[in-house]
Amino acid sequence: MTEDIFEDITPEAVAEYENEKALAKQEEIEERRARRYSFREDDWYQSLCDDISASYSERRFQAEMLVLEWYEETGKRLMKEIGERAAYGERIIPTLAEDTGISSSTLYNALSIARAMGDMTLEEFIETLGIEGKTPSLRKVVAAITEKHPVKNLPDHGRCPACHRKMRSPITPKVAAEAIAILQDVVGKKTS
Repeated sequence: MTEDIFEDITPEAVAEYENEKALAKQEEIEERRARRYSFREDDWYQSLCDDISASYSERRFQAEMLVLEWYEETGKRLMKEIGERAAYGERIIPTLAEDTGISSSTLYNALSIARAMGDMTLEEFIETLGIEGKTPSLRKVVAAITEKHPVKNLPDHGRCPACHRKMRSPITPKVAAEAIAILQDVVGKKTS
């Protein structure tokens, strides 16, 4: 009885069945591909892309500004505290770096930024530096400060003047003081 069922199945019938099955599978794959990307033209998808992109840009900007605000606040606090204790000034930064786990170059950068800012707000300072682009990163601010005074002309700019350790950043108190003078000239010319 089982033999009767399989008698009608010929190799041609099997090949035709396999062909139809492969064509149906191919059509299904193509239909899925068409559906997968068809939403790119839909308004809801465009809105989703725009919203996510704008949200990311805004949060990135906020994060960068928070970092810069920390540098500003820390630098101003260091200026105040070190200014009041000038005799200890050259050992405060390295000791503070050691005790807080924050690198001395980070603390010197904060001090340099605060000194360069003077009485300006962070937004005014960034505008004065002429930083291009929407997101004013710390790297751009440090580069703008050092660009006002070419570091390449200074010998051994990579050493901390207080502890003589190698610094990761080329902003030293000497560079910062010269950058501050340049920025004060620029700000003075803008207000005149």
